[in-house]
Amino acid sequence: MRRITSALIAQPLLGLFALSFACASARPPYHYAGPAPTNAEDRAMAQLSERYLDITLRLDPVRASALGYHKWDGRMPDYSVAGIQAALRTVEGLEKELARVDAKKLSRPFATDRALMGEELARLRFVYGTLDPFTWDVQLYNEQIGAGLYYLTIPPADPAEWPARLEALAARVEALPGFLAAAQARLGHPPKAFTEFVVAQNPGNLKTLQDILPPLFKGQPKLEARLAKARPAAEKALTEFQAFLEGTLLPRSDGDWRLGSTRFAQKLAHTLGTDLSPQAVYEGAERGLEQARFQMYDVALPLFQAAFPNDHSYLDMLGDERIDYVVGKVITEASKRHGTAESLFSDVTKKAEAIKTWLRTTDFIELPPATDPFVIEPTPAYLDGLAVAFYNPAPAFEPDLKKSYWISTVPNKDPADTESFLEEYNDYILDALTIHEAFPGHYVQLYWSSHATDASIVKRVLESGPMAEGWAMMVERLMHEEGFGKDDPRQLLFHLKLRLRIFINAMIDVRMHTTNAGDPDALDAWAMELMTKRGFQEEAEASRKLRRAKLTSTQLCTYYVGYQEMLDIFRAAAAKGKLSPKEIRMKMMSYGTIPPRIIKEKMAEEGLL
Repeated sequence: MRRITSALIAQPLLGLFALSFACASARPPYHYAGPAPTNAEDRAMAQLSERYLDITLRLDPVRASALGYHKWDGRMPDYSVAGIQAALRTVEGLEKELARVDAKKLSRPFATDRALMGEELARLRFVYGTLDPFTWDVQLYNEQIGAGLYYLTIPPADPAEWPARLEALAARVEALPGFLAAAQARLGHPPKAFTEFVVAQNPGNLKTLQDILPPLFKGQPKLEARLAKARPAAEKALTEFQAFLEGTLLPRSDGDWRLGSTRFAQKLAHTLGTDLSPQAVYEGAERGLEQARFQMYDVALPLFQAAFPNDHSYLDMLGDERIDYVVGKVITEASKRHGTAESLFSDVTKKAEAIKTWLRTTDFIELPPATDPFVIEPTPAYLDGLAVAFYNPAPAFEPDLKKSYWISTVPNKDPADTESFLEEYNDYILDALTIHEAFPGHYVQLYWSSHATDASIVKRVLESGPMAEGWAMMVERLMHEEGFGKDDPRQLLFHLKLRLRIFINAMIDVRMHTTNAGDPDALDAWAMELMTKRGFQEEAEASRKLRRAKLTSTQLCTYYVGYQEMLDIFRAAAAKGKLSPKEIRMKMMSYGTIPPRIIKEKMAEEGLL
């Protein structure tokens, strides 16, 4: 899962391009590479972006920190009624200003950025004015605390900036009691699934406050004293918030986690950047699921016949029953090849090195330089368990800082659950996971997209989920088509199993959020059967995905829709024949992490499609 920092308040819409812009309190001044303005309208666009930067990042200071814009590091967001109303007025005012920029007079790079900005402002207006998560999404508050602290613990490129980060950390610790008091005042009747998740995650914030922050302040006596003074009140506030979650909020958490048909369709349009209806997404994913299952059967049958030569019972079965039986038995047997909870990180590290070697040997793609700071490390406590793995990119404003491939903790509820988890994330799946999150998936794509000549700060900040997720799924498929794992057909089988996930993800996302409440147990049972039977997922994985489908909405559709759009672009460019497969892949990354439809338009303009 590509790490997406909370963007409910505002994603900064920045268009500074080749200009340099120094905020009075920001250290150091920011300088942006990218296409230079070519006319007066381009310059007006850049000036609007400068103003937007300073205003909106003050509204969303935690996201500002995550993006590497440090002017507002010491603040926490204002989710009060007055704060949200002011933010909505700000968005509406910026929309009016943006409308005065004549798109027809802009050069193509600036016109693209204007379009992205307009779409983002429309999304924010929907969030503020319609979705209004501030009274029911308790996760939002938990993540703001966790991310607000975490992103200030990352060492800056210039050590001279470290005292300013520590000062900001101390200020955020001082702000926690007020932020948590406001959360208790605003939260009404959230969904039970949301509150239960935060009940389990909030102690991670307390652990950060108690164990992770204090050592960072060693050698800074004044700041260390400031933190020591602020910590008791913050620890008390977090402890009281935990009691509030368990004793007050959980009993009244009777809200519906479903968005409903109307709101889901609205949010889906903003998420995907297309006019695809939820029903069209569901039907397309359902067709993809059927096709992939037939392909899995073709791959699995020879393996089944070799492993179970005396089992001919499948010959009496038809259709799905035969596929379920043959594929299921092969997957069950192959899933026994897995490591242990203790070996997970070393296993993933070895997988990453082996995959990089294959990519270099085959010249599949250009890898980032070996000096780029990429690490494999544990998922931070405030997110641990939401997904098995994340890719956490460098900040948009500081693209050369650390990039992380996060791995979550192996569950230890009981031995059976742990074994189920490890069988799901067996040796073959760890290969696929590492391809998706890192090589040549999210890490490689986001590196080249952020360092491309067309990578304006707008494109880096307003990255497209469908493009990023679609890229990661597409390159995994193309690797297998170009020979990865050819000596062991189980590699392809498990790749196809993961491909089933993207179709099932979309089907679950759509149906669970658009179906009337009715019998919630029946809907849960449908989703679990879809994942475990038709998707061949382990119980432990399916139960976690069911929880994620309730905790999030529309993001699970980005994998399928983005995959189809990106694969269609690659196939069309390959058919045109002007570029080699590697050149097509590098070209697709060169425009930035922008919606696939715009990549398609740009490549068509260049005669590549």
